[in-house]
Amino acid sequence: MRPRSIDPFDAVDDGGLTVARQLFEPLCAFAYGTGELTCRAASSYEVSEDARTFTFHLRPATFHNGDAVTSADFKRAWERLVDPDAAVAKERGASPHAYHLSLVEGYDELLAGDARELAGISCPDDATLVVTLAAPYADFPAVTTHPALAPVPALATEDPEAFATRPVGNGPFRLEGDWTADVGSLSLARFDAHFDPAADLARVVLRLEADTDAAYQDFQTGELDASPCPVNEASEAASSHGRSEDGRTMTLGQRFVCGPALATYCLVCNTAAGPCADAAVRQALSLAIDRTYLAETVFRGTRLAADGIIPPPVPGYRLGAWAYAAFDRERAAAQLESSYPLGTDDMRPLSVRLMYLAGGGHDDVMDAVAGDLERLGVACVPEAEDLETFQARLDAGDFDLVRLDCTAEVPVAERLLFPWFHSSSREGANRSGLADAQIDEQLDAVRSTVDAAARVALIEDVDAEIGRRCPAIPLVFHAQCQVGSDRVAYLTVDPAGQVDFAGAELEES
Repeated sequence: MRPRSIDPFDAVDDGGLTVARQLFEPLCAFAYGTGELTCRAASSYEVSEDARTFTFHLRPATFHNGDAVTSADFKRAWERLVDPDAAVAKERGASPHAYHLSLVEGYDELLAGDARELAGISCPDDATLVVTLAAPYADFPAVTTHPALAPVPALATEDPEAFATRPVGNGPFRLEGDWTADVGSLSLARFDAHFDPAADLARVVLRLEADTDAAYQDFQTGELDASPCPVNEASEAASSHGRSEDGRTMTLGQRFVCGPALATYCLVCNTAAGPCADAAVRQALSLAIDRTYLAETVFRGTRLAADGIIPPPVPGYRLGAWAYAAFDRERAAAQLESSYPLGTDDMRPLSVRLMYLAGGGHDDVMDAVAGDLERLGVACVPEAEDLETFQARLDAGDFDLVRLDCTAEVPVAERLLFPWFHSSSREGANRSGLADAQIDEQLDAVRSTVDAAARVALIEDVDAEIGRRCPAIPLVFHAQCQVGSDRVAYLTVDPAGQVDFAGAELEES
């Protein structure tokens, strides 16, 4: 899709991030096939016992302009995300990715303009980057997988406008020509000096389409070899091109991929006021919803029924993790009967307001949810609001249920659970208003646990506890749906929606 920017500083949409991930190589990457964090621009790293200091050792590498990549280039990249006085910030506003560095020592001071650098970043030599955090956060290496935390050369700060037009990175492909807002396509050439020169494709041409429907139309006419697939075309595409078994990999006879993404489509309950302040009501409402119908019928097989808030690609996911994220209308009715008995009209003395953003394609889903709650005897009033009204009501807590996406930019379960359910986040992403000392203590423990296996075990425990309290009602897991032509021999699409062009192969003609 047509990006707003391809500079990692403010590349936020799928199109911009797709380009940025080809041009830039961060310290680490997540291997979804094995579920492991791997080193990329870093050759290795160490974590201190208190989970506050991280020492990254860089492998020899160069930028596309031939300059050596050093630790100072990472420091430059990170500080320009945060510094309000950086030239790029003055031109384009604050970076939406600055929050990734919020735990680095000196972040608050630099963000406020009271410092000139991030105190927690040091460069003992060109091949060593040391990061010190203000508080323990053992999952920090996974945060470095985001392309915004990749290194940038001096050009990025010396001439941000030139850098935005033709970003110079350290990734497996380099940009040919300039990017402008009206350009119709971008050409990426293989960067043969990349430290992992495994790319089979010499060149990739990215068509900047207006939307998914336009891209798919061009795919059908043979103008594209790979394209996102619209929901209403998914069944035909799967039948014609073959569904990928793992949901990520296009191969011979399996060129339609549709696998779970890093986001959960859900309803957030207002635990502070109204009927959903009662946990029993929240649990019953969750049990009354037929998620399989939503995934297979409403979304036409392009989503997966959600059984928790953590999506399957993220370590810490467990099958059936949330006890009330299941369809059991009889159990739901029993849950409500003592407080809200069924009347002679088959309705209960209970009603809920279901708010959602208008124009986002949610109408059919919300109608299906309302229908399920009506069959439980609960009156449900869907309320579609424009963006301004939606945001105002969300900020004021003026809802019983609200439709939101729980999304992680990197595959770390804590980055879903902490902002949504820790009491310290109630002024931010914790829209349910949940405040639970046990949950807070468990989430704090996750951050300070260095051992990966022990950290995942703690995530599983706190996730189950949150699920029992039911401050949100997971509906479906989002999915990445893309399709490839008969020319595609091998291509992977990760749960973040990013295509691995460096590992792609075409059929021999």
